[in-house]
Amino acid sequence: MKKLWYVVIVVAVVYLGWEFFRPRPGEMQSQTSTASVIDAMGGGAAAPVANAGDVSMPASVTYSATGFSPATITVKKGTAVMWTNLSGEGMWVTTDPETGYDGTDRKAHCAEGAAASFDQCVASAAGSQWSFTFNKAGTWKYRNNANKSFIGTVVVTE
Repeated sequence: MKKLWYVVIVVAVVYLGWEFFRPRPGEMQSQTSTASVIDAMGGGAAAPVANAGDVSMPASVTYSATGFSPATITVKKGTAVMWTNLSGEGMWVTTDPETGYDGTDRKAHCAEGAAASFDQCVASAAGSQWSFTFNKAGTWKYRNNANKSFIGTVVVTE
């Protein structure tokens, strides 16, 4: 009987975890269609790199109560980066105003009908996801505009 309870508890935990972390319709705000997410959270001192052979696979960054992980990610030009909010607060990924991505201000690139920009333009709730495809090589700093103390960097190579 005790084993049955352990099995029930494990199944319940797995199911609740799946329910909490799965993307829901209408929550993902993306400029790209994404088939799956690769795990770009490798260890060591080197920055993680998205699968160089397939630039259609998005790289993954998580946001939690401790900030962005990985803090720096390296991807090939044309790769999407998917941010997932695992914190209990809002996440608003936006380019660092000093390094800017497209040379426009928030009012211009967040206007209705504006071209996609490296700015989420609105805070998203816990459990949500947002992605952006990097089509320009360079080093792009960003922050959570809902909590400006958390920053990260995307390095885009040719």
